[in-house]
Amino acid sequence: MLALYRKCPHLGCQIPPLCDKSHWFECLCHGSKYTILGEKRAGPAPRGMDRFPTSVGSDGQYVVSTGKKITGPPIGTATFDTRDTDKIPHCTG
Repeated sequence: MLALYRKCPHLGCQIPPLCDKSHWFECLCHGSKYTILGEKRAGPAPRGMDRFPTSVGSDGQYVVSTGKKITGPPIGTATFDTRDTDKIPHCTG
């Protein structure tokens, strides 16, 4: 489970839900693009999307600790989606 903070690490714009075309998160303010895991692929952002710690409670429910942010992954992190940014359709320019 991964809980991404949908605030762009570039200048703090809210990142909308996944783009229907690319299946990535795309910042509408300055064009930063992130994979479904929040890894940065394009744009001016200094890193991937920040995230929140998660756990599973004793009752089996997922718990997201929004009081603490974890800094997003560094530029160049590519866990599985390594498509060329220029060769897939996007919601932003």
